Amino acid sequence: TLLRTILHRAAQTIGAPIGLMNIIEPNQNVMKIKHFCGPNIVIPDGYTIEKGQALVGQVWEQRKVIVVENYQQWQPRLPDPAFADIRTIVGVPIFSSSEVVGVVTLSHTDPALRFDDTDVTALEQFSALASVALENARLFESAALELQQRRESETIYRSLVEQSSDVILLIDPTTRHLLQANSRYLELTGYSQADIPHLTVYDVVVDEQRWINQSFDIILPKLRRKPLEMRRFRRKDGYVFEMERSVRMVSINE
Repeated sequence: TLLRTILHRAAQTIGAPIGLMNIIEPNQNVMKIKHFCGPNIVIPDGYTIEKGQALVGQVWEQRKVIVVENYQQWQPRLPDPAFADIRTIVGVPIFSSSEVVGVVTLSHTDPALRFDDTDVTALEQFSALASVALENARLFESAALELQQRRESETIYRSLVEQSSDVILLIDPTTRHLLQANSRYLELTGYSQADIPHLTVYDVVVDEQRWINQSFDIILPKLRRKPLEMRRFRRKDGYVFEMERSVRMVSINE
């Protein structure tokens, strides 16, 4: 959508009746026409341009705006019937992360019309703005994809945790507060999800506070884990029972 908008705005900027948007094909090192505007334009199937070839390829290679006054007499042109009506033509590079990713070509069919220095200056400025817009769109798309992947990962993680037959607790090592508890823990202890944010490890583990603190302040920061061992836990009703427990440090958002 953005590429199509860029093409139409570029054509409107200098009053060109014909416009083509050429974009690099991923992993092919050629450009293909993705969008076009104007009458009597029929793009042949499989039409591609290599770097240095014809106007598009030269703009791609030289990374600058190029104007051809009489396209039909210009030697490097590709003699394709689709472009038989083109007379004056200009090519404008579009960048992303400082690399040329596309070329907009704009042309007149009237031999009396030309692209002057004012048009070229306007198109150079337009190229810079279009490149920023395209880069922003790609960054937005990348961020949206990353967010979607994070959400999917979180959904999978939560599903695995909730369906586990083992007790799983997530504890903030600084505050000692419980952050999450899976269904198996709630089932064994009688706590509800509403209780979890109000509980600390001191409430649920039956041990002297100094030994708990030693684990969180000294052992875990150094070793990042504690081996399997039997520990006593306290239910909501005060009943104490034993479970085999292991501990690991995990990093979440640094």
